[in-house]
Amino acid sequence: MTHGTRGLSDVDAIAVSLSRMAPEELALAAAAGAIAVAALVNTVVKGLMAAFIGGGTIGRRVGLTNAVAAAGGIISLLFML
Repeated sequence: MTHGTRGLSDVDAIAVSLSRMAPEELALAAAAGAIAVAALVNTVVKGLMAAFIGGGTIGRRVGLTNAVAAAGGIISLLFML
């Protein structure tokens, strides 16, 4: 849950810190899952921001693009586990 809330603001910091922890303190699958959750939450928030600021047409375009990217991320994560 913490990684989801942190994903609202910045995914890069989470990815860097978890990738450094993975070989020693954290299982690779757990690190990958936390990074994926943060990225997914960040993607959803950015899509909602685009819809709110840009209106319906922009929101649909960005939402569709983000949905495709999120689906690709989820599929690749499932193959890693």
